[in-house]
Amino acid sequence: MHAASSYWDVTPYQARELINQKIMSIAAEQPEVQAVTNVTIKRDDRVTPLRIYKPNERIDLPVILFIHGGAWVAGSLDTHDNIARYLCREVQAVVASVGYQNAPEGKYPLPLEQCYDALLWIVEHAHELHVDASRLAVVGDSAGGNMTAALCLLVRDRKGPSIDLQVLIDPAPDLSGRGSIQPQGDDWDAVRWYATQYVADPQDANHPYVSPSLAKDLSHLPPALVIVAEKDQLRQDGEKYAHQLSAAGVPTNLYVQWGVGHLAGDGARASLLARESLDVAVAALRGAFYRGSNHLAKEENMTTPRYLFKILSTENWQASAGQKEVQLSAEDQAFIHLSLEDQLERIITKYWKDIPQFVILKVDVTKLPGKLVLEANPGGTNKYYHLYYGSIPLDAVIEVKLTK
Repeated sequence: MHAASSYWDVTPYQARELINQKIMSIAAEQPEVQAVTNVTIKRDDRVTPLRIYKPNERIDLPVILFIHGGAWVAGSLDTHDNIARYLCREVQAVVASVGYQNAPEGKYPLPLEQCYDALLWIVEHAHELHVDASRLAVVGDSAGGNMTAALCLLVRDRKGPSIDLQVLIDPAPDLSGRGSIQPQGDDWDAVRWYATQYVADPQDANHPYVSPSLAKDLSHLPPALVIVAEKDQLRQDGEKYAHQLSAAGVPTNLYVQWGVGHLAGDGARASLLARESLDVAVAALRGAFYRGSNHLAKEENMTTPRYLFKILSTENWQASAGQKEVQLSAEDQAFIHLSLEDQLERIITKYWKDIPQFVILKVDVTKLPGKLVLEANPGGTNKYYHLYYGSIPLDAVIEVKLTK
């Protein structure tokens, strides 16, 4: 979603141009993939463009349906080409990016139905796409995150294809406008403007397929990863939806990228600023696709992904001042699928090889950003280390002891 307090004074077509230009102006390298193909699908009276990305020539690859953001009025296969390429390359999955009709030309439910058409088409054409449709995920950013959540509800209600994972990146799960989608003169007017472009009838803003967080029943949905940004206006709604899913019995993981605002444009371009969130999504997708296979899962006994570590430690054992952030490699990030104990043992022994013994005193994940305090006791002097989670398990306090 984009800051749009002034959009009430412009046409949706002007807003589209502004948003698309802003996205494309963000500097980023184009990720390389093996092949990109444009296709057009038809179902009933709907015509929908898709862009298919292949990472390699292997057959039976997992497949991702990607639904782009852009506040419904903007965004396209082109503006979100980089993120589709990035997911394709990093997950090693075929990605099908859906070019649904932008609002206001495409009013609800047309864009959502186009996404459903794309999902069905992927499953029906799995053989010619060389994909394993039994390993299927849906990923969406911003407005696409809203539509990903809505699509999963629609698929459940229509008894459609099985989905392994839904990934909602900076989603807007509630378009009801805090009671009205007409301007109220507050900081929520931007979201209200988007809603007025997307729905023809203001009452539709309260429909679960438009505002998934208003659904009365969120049970029996695919496992979810919800990624939010610390300074994003939509963060609270994203966190709320993650808790709603969890309360409904849906395995849900929530990740907060600290220090940034809404990553719509940067996410679309797969810029360096958005890589942290995208890499969390990549790791979760790999876990969902390869769990139980011979790739990493068998070797490392992967379970449902829960944590990604951002490690902070004192610079050396003798000093209490100064901290450094340890950037985990892609290999390390792939192991967020492990249990908490296995993750800590693997990561801590790698980065603190000189620690003869360490004990995790307490993990309080009910207070953001959940903090681990490590007490190390080399030579009898306590040294305290801190590890900050970006991921929030929706449980209580955990206590773990590990001995090297």
